[in-house]
Amino acid sequence: NDTTAIVSGDLSGDWVGKNIKGAWSITVKDLKAGGGSGGFDGTFNWSINIQTLSSKKVQVKGNLIVDGNTVHGGSIVPGNDTATCSSANDGALRYTSAKGLEACTAGNWVAALPKLITYTGYCNHHGTGGGWNAYCLTDTVMNTAADYFSVTDAGNGVITVKVPGYYRMYGNWLYNNCWNSDGLQILKNGGRIGSGYSSAANGVWGMHVVDVTYPLAKGDTIQVQAYNSGCNGYAYHVGSSAGTWSKFNMQYVGAP
Repeated sequence: NDTTAIVSGDLSGDWVGKNIKGAWSITVKDLKAGGGSGGFDGTFNWSINIQTLSSKKVQVKGNLIVDGNTVHGGSIVPGNDTATCSSANDGALRYTSAKGLEACTAGNWVAALPKLITYTGYCNHHGTGGGWNAYCLTDTVMNTAADYFSVTDAGNGVITVKVPGYYRMYGNWLYNNCWNSDGLQILKNGGRIGSGYSSAANGVWGMHVVDVTYPLAKGDTIQVQAYNSGCNGYAYHVGSSAGTWSKFNMQYVGAP
């Protein structure tokens, strides 16, 4: 409004942290010295940032775009977004009474579950040594857990934890050994945290199955061992990509 007097001042210096309640008009002038007719050169840039400090609800009619982080002292309440899931809103969250919390992922609204952090691998040879045989992890079927733990193999299948949390370790191992003289164990830093035994008859093929969930710290090591008493020669049978004879799985299931 040309009839309104211009108020001088520094928005950054004079108004930061103060209440700017009221009706405002901002005049942006191009006053570069030495410019063209009237002292203008036709080029300028400007911006303004406004921070809302309120103990009441603040309504935004439209999209709120935040370049930095948002810090919440209370709950986040997603609404029932009825928009079609597409690449434009990939990662969006919504809540419905029928399906609960959902996320827009790859073109579909799906249950908002974390992506599976898991490893499946097997040993490409039989375990035939006497006593406890380390289950080697020479072959990987799938691995989305490289950021959570590393799998190294020098014939002994050692897993080293990178991220502390609760982990599920499970699998199956086919064996041919003496009845009740055989066994299976999962070791954490050399100490047993899980075991499996079979009551198969003497000298016939049996199956060990083990399933344990355990809290692990960064730097902990995991190893699977199967026992061979020597009477029939197999602590475990060679694995396969289908997990037909033996395999090992490890999953991250949650923070400590």
